[in-house]
Amino acid sequence: MRIGELASRAGVTTGAIRFYEQLGLLRPEGRTPAGYRVFGPGQVERLRFIRAARMLGLSLSAIAEVLAVRDQGRRPCEYVLDQMAKKIDQVNRQIASLERLKRELGELYELGRSLQRGPDRAADRTRCICDILSESGYRRMQPDSGAGQRPDGGVARAKEVALQGRKGFL
Repeated sequence: MRIGELASRAGVTTGAIRFYEQLGLLRPEGRTPAGYRVFGPGQVERLRFIRAARMLGLSLSAIAEVLAVRDQGRRPCEYVLDQMAKKIDQVNRQIASLERLKRELGELYELGRSLQRGPDRAADRTRCICDILSESGYRRMQPDSGAGQRPDGGVARAKEVALQGRKGFL
C-alpha cells in the first residue's frame, strides 16, 4: 500500500509517516517503479502502536527502543511497563506543581480582590495587584534540587509589598 492509504488506515498523517520514517521507526518495504513508497500491512499495526504510545506520553526514543526489541522478535512488555511507570511519576509531579500554582493564584487573586475592595481604594491608587506583582518581584515557588521548595518571593512577599503600599506598575 502507498503512503496515503497507510496514513488513512493507521489514523495518522502522511507527514507523520515521513517523520517516523526519517527517525527510523518505520521503513517502507520498497518503492513502486514511479518511486512511491510501498508499505506492508504490518506497518499499520506499527503506526497504531507509535500513535498510542505517543498519546500516552512516551518519548520517541523510548518508542524506538520498544520497536527495536520487537524487531528482534522479543516482546518488550516489561520495558513498556517501566516507561509507563516513569510517565505516571512525571504526571504526578506535574499535578503537584499545578496544584501549587492553583493555590498561589488563588491567594494572589484574593489579595488583589481585597485591595480592590479596600476602604481607601479610590484615594490610594498605589495598591493594586499589578503594582504588587511588579514591586515584589513575585516568583512562583520553584523546585530546588532536593524534595523541598525554594521560596523566591511568592505570595508572602506580595502581601508584604501590599501592606507597604508602594507605587509601581500602574
